[in-house]
Formats: sequence, C-alpha cells, structure tokens
Amino acid sequence: MRESERGSVFLRILIVILSVAVVLSVLIPQFKEKREKEELALSRMRMSLLAEAQEAHLKAKGVYASDLDSLRAFLPQGEDFVSPTSGAPFQVSAVDSISYIIQSPDGHGLIRTGRISWEEK
Repeated sequence: MRESERGSVFLRILIVILSVAVVLSVLIPQFKEKREKEELALSRMRMSLLAEAQEAHLKAKGVYASDLDSLRAFLPQGEDFVSPTSGAPFQVSAVDSISYIIQSPDGHGLIRTGRISWEEK
C-alpha cells in the first residue's frame, strides 16, 4: 500500500468517526429528554394512585393514612410506589385526620389533600 493510499484510508475512517459523533450528539439529548418526560409522567401517575388510595383509606377508616405502608392494602398490586428517577419511596404523610401530603422525592410535584400541584396555574 502506498503512503497516499494509507492517508486516504485514514481520512475516510476519520470522516466516518466524526459523522457518527455528530449524529450521536444530536440523538443522545433527545433520548434523555424523552426518558425524563416518561419518568415525570410515571411519577405523577403513581402519586395520583396514592391520592386515590388515601381517599379509599379515609372511607374505610375515617382518617387519612400517615405513611406509605398504611396505604398498601388500598394500592394496586404489582405497582412499585417508588420514584422512577431515583428509586426513593414517595413521601406520604397525614397532616391531621382531614388532610394529607404526597410528595415526589425528586421534585416531580406534590398532592395536598386532592390539590395537584402540576395542574394548578
């Protein structure tokens, strides 16, 4: 192989590598943004299910549940009630017998006795 041919092959390989890098620099941020939106939606759906469980707990026992474990009997089976982003459990607390707070550990919102933070504007 002549020296000019080796240089040509090297240049072609370099162009392919740079082309792949440019494509990845566009696709990776889009993938991350899509994943973050899916995690946000899943987190908020889980908080809504927890709020529904709080209402069922109130109807059954006359007070809101003070923690996540107290709600287990009122939650759908097989659903994992941790944040999809960090894996930390949602914070559930009864402020008193007639109000509660459900909060995402990752700042995806909160529900305060039926008032949903991400729907308020």
